[in-house]
Amino acid sequence: MTTLCTPFSTQHYPDPNAPSGAKVLLWKIISKTIFPHLPSPLYKIRRIILRSFGATLDPHARIRGGVHISHPWNLTIGRKSSIGEGTQVFNPAPLTIGDRSVISQYCYVSCVSCVASVANDQSDPIKPQHPSPLTIGDDVWVATECIIQGNQTIPNGLLAGARSTLLPSQTSTTQLTPWTIATGHPAISRRERPYQGQKS
Repeated sequence: MTTLCTPFSTQHYPDPNAPSGAKVLLWKIISKTIFPHLPSPLYKIRRIILRSFGATLDPHARIRGGVHISHPWNLTIGRKSSIGEGTQVFNPAPLTIGDRSVISQYCYVSCVSCVASVANDQSDPIKPQHPSPLTIGDDVWVATECIIQGNQTIPNGLLAGARSTLLPSQTSTTQLTPWTIATGHPAISRRERPYQGQKS
């Protein structure tokens, strides 16, 4: 059974990629005032703002309006990839999104993982959170209102159905496979994803 993680404080896990304290404070102000209220078509302005705080973005990456990004210096987005309206990105660890991938609207992307307080005890109901990298491959489509947890790589070509939960795999039966359609909580690959073009 999946359990919730206990909250963690970023004070206990210093971010090696973070800029100066003044710049972090400035981002906290901008991220709650100017950035989320920019109209959706202003992709270029959002890219400029994020790059000024350390994000690595392809010139064709698109971030829609109302997106919240906690740590832009830990964000990398590839060619023609996008993040939809209202998506919450909590990335105290690196988040890498490949080429031609879509994170749809109102998703929650969290670069943390749950670790049992007792070694190898996955049934432990109190699992502290730890910053953990998250990589989303090429040609991935994450549908609306999905939840993605860190400490995993989402394989190329995966299509995650709406409101699915993508958790790090514990067994071979729950492992996500490339070019499949995955649904559920936790999401598992159900069937092959139809695709006409060249697969990455």
